[in-house]
Amino acid sequence: MPSHPRPTVRRRRLGAELKRLREKAGVRMEDAAERIGGDKPKISRQENGRQGVSKLEIEALLALYGVSDDRLRTALTTLAREGRRKGWWAQYGDILTAGFQEWLSIESDAARILAFQPMLVPGLLQT
Repeated sequence: MPSHPRPTVRRRRLGAELKRLREKAGVRMEDAAERIGGDKPKISRQENGRQGVSKLEIEALLALYGVSDDRLRTALTTLAREGRRKGWWAQYGDILTAGFQEWLSIESDAARILAFQPMLVPGLLQT
């Protein structure tokens, strides 16, 4: 198992949204870190999806960023909670490689599949 767990898709999405909101509000990483009692690397890890974000931290950060939309606040809180949930493959972590576990994580969160192959008809479309 790697020393730094790979970020899940949900955590990456949450981190990207938190970063977007922070930059939109013009808040420095140091100020965000001070608000949650952390440091700049902690905010960086959260925005990169490498570290989870607690409900209290999300609420504090969203207040600092001036986010008042209840739907967005609820969605981000739910995303943080879902990001901590382990997938079904976690119980097989001793026999699956880290790369394959990451692939399973991405596949489980996929909403659609897009394939572009101009020179080949995909097998599912062949009759």
